[in-house]
Amino acid sequence: MAMMPAKSGIRAVLLPLAAAGALLAAGCVQPDQGLGGPDGAIVDAVARMPTEPNVVSVVAFYKSTAPWLWNADRTRVSGIYVSALYLLGPKGLGVFGDGVIRPRMFVVEPGKEGKRHATQVKEWTFNVKEAIPFRAKEKRTLGWGYGILLPFGDLDVSGREIQMVVCFERADGRLVTSSKQTFLVPKSTE
Repeated sequence: MAMMPAKSGIRAVLLPLAAAGALLAAGCVQPDQGLGGPDGAIVDAVARMPTEPNVVSVVAFYKSTAPWLWNADRTRVSGIYVSALYLLGPKGLGVFGDGVIRPRMFVVEPGKEGKRHATQVKEWTFNVKEAIPFRAKEKRTLGWGYGILLPFGDLDVSGREIQMVVCFERADGRLVTSSKQTFLVPKSTE
């Protein structure tokens, strides 16, 4: 991963964060706002939109109060929802990327001498075609984005601290990564 000069790196981080307030005011991408809605023309147009090979930054937003997917009887968290994922292109706006979206989950545990360490426990992969259903139907403040549901499958992380990172593997092999976000998963009531 290439290092940016300090001022440029700060701008690259602050621009998306400054827009976050406007994004939250405008609303995040909801699961039902993905493809498959009643307006087939919009859905088809979004599905046919070109991809951008030059993704330079990744910004992931989660609903701060409730990013969780629950099992049917709401006794256990069964996944997490990335409510707004933006792959930022060279112009600093969200694009649909030409590559693979790789959300990764880590469990944070105490280690030796009180230091905490994170161990990767899950990775999801979505190539361009697999990511189409998660595309937003309309452009937002930060551009075009995704809303991605990430089921845990058989993995039980109830009551544990997790970190989420979304990586984007560009078609040229370069890996672009979001910042880490830490969550405490609600305990199971089963």
